Amino acid sequence: ARLDMDSNKSRWSSAVKSSGGTTAAASKVDHKKDKYDDSIGDFHQAQDALTVEMLQFCSQELKHAAIFKKLLELQADYHKESLRLLDTLLPNLTRLLENSERTPVFGCSLKKHLEITNRKISFVLEECVSALMQIALETEGLFRLTGAATNSRKLKAMFNNGCVDMAALSRTFTQ
Repeated sequence: ARLDMDSNKSRWSSAVKSSGGTTAAASKVDHKKDKYDDSIGDFHQAQDALTVEMLQFCSQELKHAAIFKKLLELQADYHKESLRLLDTLLPNLTRLLENSERTPVFGCSLKKHLEITNRKISFVLEECVSALMQIALETEGLFRLTGAATNSRKLKAMFNNGCVDMAALSRTFTQ
């Protein structure tokens, strides 16, 4: 309503400035003035309607505050229950992690790896030497080039997950 009122005022002002005193121009100015007056009335009506809506909203402040309070109470209950569940689950999870026999082969010291696996030779070293002996012993120039980085990462991930694929290991050695 405000934009309509402002644009009608601008049109009326332009019509007044450009009128040359002719009857047609005066009629046009009168028409623009009527539209401007109508838009002023519409604007005041819209202002009044907004005022009523705002006053009605404000008169229900206690109702809105009660709804907001209920929302906060529900959120607090949710977070209390989440905390209670976490307090019961975290000790079990910690115990499982501490007692897990599955630890990464890479990312820990060799000494720790040997203690955990109860071995004298690293699992990775043993598997790689075995694969070399079975698959690539006759391959010429095997140690002259470094392996592809993607194959190395794949092998590392396979060893960490305990699922070494001898075919993948052989492809790594022969590339």
